[in-house]
Amino acid sequence: MLYGVGKSVASSLDLEEVLHRVVEAAVYVVGAEEGMLMLLDEEQGELYIRASKNLDSKARSMRKRVSDSLAGKVLQTKRAIAVGGDSQWKRTHTALLVKSLIYVPLILQNRPIGVLGVTNRIKETSFDSNDTRALSALAGYTTIAINNANIFSDIERERTLLRSVVNQTGDPILAIDEENKILLINKAARSAFNLPDTDLSGQPAANLIKNDALVKLLGQVGEEGLHIEEEISGDDGHTYEAIMTFIEGGRRSVWMNVIV
Repeated sequence: MLYGVGKSVASSLDLEEVLHRVVEAAVYVVGAEEGMLMLLDEEQGELYIRASKNLDSKARSMRKRVSDSLAGKVLQTKRAIAVGGDSQWKRTHTALLVKSLIYVPLILQNRPIGVLGVTNRIKETSFDSNDTRALSALAGYTTIAINNANIFSDIERERTLLRSVVNQTGDPILAIDEENKILLINKAARSAFNLPDTDLSGQPAANLIKNDALVKLLGQVGEEGLHIEEEISGDDGHTYEAIMTFIEGGRRSVWMNVIV
């Protein structure tokens, strides 16, 4: 069951969804009353709750100093802690009156980035070593998911920047994937070949482009790094020098400049 939960968590690229799914899974897997995922605010030296399950608004808004909290101790030592019974840590170092808890570190590339925790305020039952191991395994899946989501977010930002730059370019530019579906097309290319000003990503180029010469060019195959140059008459009355470049994975990009 834990493997299935972990696989589900690690497969998502939506960070918000990932974190909330993790906390729900943590509560479910160990049978806890409450759960929380805290991330490190390095500038303030504090842990803040990024996602939670069954916590009240006061608890959700609390921040824990790394230097003098149990969660901070877990972060600093990179070691899980389980508290139960009449432990001295139970009130003074958690800032919450709880009967039992587990905190496990979230470690990304050997760097602690947060803490995953579960607590019981009413139940007298303490957590055992199996619960700690289960939560630690879930924390491992969580850091993979956080890393994947961060990478995806970075890529999306780069794509947005690239689209912005390409759209501001006066030369027609377009790119297609290995299935001849549009990856990117700028305003100049839309204008040159009478294409609609809507999102064309993922649509077959041959179904949209009515210019036979361009469709024929896009249909050619070649090895990565190969360049093909052809003159193409645009639908706007201009003649373009089109340079198609074969890139990784069967994708192709076409850049055109006006000849006449």
